[in-house]
Amino acid sequence: MINLSIQLTGGDKAIKALNDVAINVTDFSPAFRLIRADFYEIMVRQFAMGGRTIWQQLSEPYARWKSRTHPGQPLMVLSGDMRDSLTSSNAKGSILNIQPMSMEIGTATRSKAGYPYPYAHQYGVANNPERKVIDLPPGTAARWAKIMNNHILFTADREGPWSNVTLEDFGFEGGF
Repeated sequence: MINLSIQLTGGDKAIKALNDVAINVTDFSPAFRLIRADFYEIMVRQFAMGGRTIWQQLSEPYARWKSRTHPGQPLMVLSGDMRDSLTSSNAKGSILNIQPMSMEIGTATRSKAGYPYPYAHQYGVANNPERKVIDLPPGTAARWAKIMNNHILFTADREGPWSNVTLEDFGFEGGF
């Protein structure tokens, strides 16, 4: 399994203000559903482009074998299970667990022999060169933080005057 963690540091004034209202937020699942959709869009683009940081080509012997046994399949796609599990919550091997205060998303696909090839590619293990399966583009963490921020402010607005508050009010011009 590949784990992703995002942590916002700095901006003490913004963090304190958001923490003050976030105490009353008990369900982030609406924000997590937006992040899920964004994650899947990123992954669709990544597989279409051959990786955000272009994936290393196959070795010549493996490329010949793959063209004979799985003709027409692009790089990092053999059966399609890994790609499908990273682009849809309904696919075999897809991990999607949204709870009120947490979200887990990713893939648990394995080879027929039980080999965890997404992990092996992500980190370049064994015979696999490093091909970042999950390689989020710059700005993704900030976009997801803004989704969470907007959810906090939307939820807080039900009980207070937060309707016009933005990150820019706390010194984050154009995001962070």
